[in-house]
Amino acid sequence: MKMADKDLELVVCGSSGSAMPTFGDWERTVLEHTYDYVDYVSCHASYQERDGDLGSFLASATDMDYFIDTVVATPGSWRTSTPWRTPSSSATC
Repeated sequence: MKMADKDLELVVCGSSGSAMPTFGDWERTVLEHTYDYVDYVSCHASYQERDGDLGSFLASATDMDYFIDTVVATPGSWRTSTPWRTPSSSATC
């Protein structure tokens, strides 16, 4: 695909949240097979207020920070020769 369009950016699908039992393992597996071909790993998570606990909902930003930091660090855990390409600090996931 990139041979047809050199400006094409490819995204692999990451986990749907840090609480998933495969979180981290999935990203590592996907990147072992696609690292040289992709530009981004998607990070997608949904948070909602439960039982009127607004404080817990607002604190979910802490989980999202952990989620992003862990996904960004994943390539380094198995591929130390090439750093992960991060176009900007706000666009790593």
